[in-house]
Amino acid sequence: MTVKLRHKKPDGETSELSERSFTDNGSKFENAAPDLKFAAAVAEFGMLLRDRSTKGRGLWRGDRVGAGRQRPDTAGYRAGFIEMARKAQSLKPREG
Repeated sequence: MTVKLRHKKPDGETSELSERSFTDNGSKFENAAPDLKFAAAVAEFGMLLRDRSTKGRGLWRGDRVGAGRQRPDTAGYRAGFIEMARKAQSLKPREG
């Protein structure tokens, strides 16, 4: 897969194109970097909140809520997300 991103410097007039290619090496999600796991948990949470049809098999589960807990959290973003997700999770009906 190739990701193409256009961005403009704050004082710039024209955008610049950045491209990055990625290859699926077949590794399991459990072995992914903690930051990727956390980003995936945030994305899944957003899809669940909006009840998106693209949420796939996403469920309101505590194991995803705690993703990335072992990483340094100097700004408190991970802790804030975990707290918010737990509160939202407690408001949803239990799923099988």
